[in-house]
Amino acid sequence: MERRLWVWRAIALGALLLPCGLSAQTVAGVLLARGSDAPVDLALVTLVDLAGDSVDADVTDDRGRFQLEAPEGGDYRLSATALGYRPTVAASVLELPEGSSMTLEFRIESQPVEIGGLTVDVESVVDQPRLVQNGFVRRAQGGFGRFVTPAEVQEAHVSSTAELLSRTGRVAQDYRIGGDRIVMRDSWGRYCVPTLWVDGIRLDLYDDRIDAVVPLSNVHALEVYRSGSEAPIEFNTAQDGCGVIVVWTKGG
Repeated sequence: MERRLWVWRAIALGALLLPCGLSAQTVAGVLLARGSDAPVDLALVTLVDLAGDSVDADVTDDRGRFQLEAPEGGDYRLSATALGYRPTVAASVLELPEGSSMTLEFRIESQPVEIGGLTVDVESVVDQPRLVQNGFVRRAQGGFGRFVTPAEVQEAHVSSTAELLSRTGRVAQDYRIGGDRIVMRDSWGRYCVPTLWVDGIRLDLYDDRIDAVVPLSNVHALEVYRSGSEAPIEFNTAQDGCGVIVVWTKGG
């Protein structure tokens, strides 16, 4: 029988009791290359709920191992991205009852990085080699985050960077005298100030207005991630519960 794109073996380990009566749902496994069964290291494996939101992520070690935790029982899928491999979202659904644990094998297919597989405006991206060099194109292939291409920036017809970010559906404007501050929601549903990266350099916004840091006239492309766990490794700020915004400027 032909092997499926990925094969996982779930082993129910029973309820895992934690202090104070709390429970967690864990998924431990190994990421392998389809065909050779070679372990895939330095890959980002993400646990995604059926609404498409990432709930936890881990980077595989040199033996391809990863471990994830779901905040509550329910149905989830796995996603994996790695250089030299096809970004893969598992077709099968993982059923995680409250307090359960499972181990599994996840297989992905090797593939050179191809620009032709993008779901964003490929023509605009190809015309900008810098967005290939800084990883914008590669990350857009992964399927996580909201990517705003140079063409979308030009066609947005907005008056500020804050307004452009609000169009992504992941960022809100906190209207204040002297300029609008941008905010996102953390995993507890509270408003928080996201981490900002500009041309690969991390900046702290605090009470600064985004347009004072990056005027709309200088915005070339954007990446918006709901949380540090959804963000790629290079922008992952796991200590922060808030989201991550990556801005690429025209001169950067």
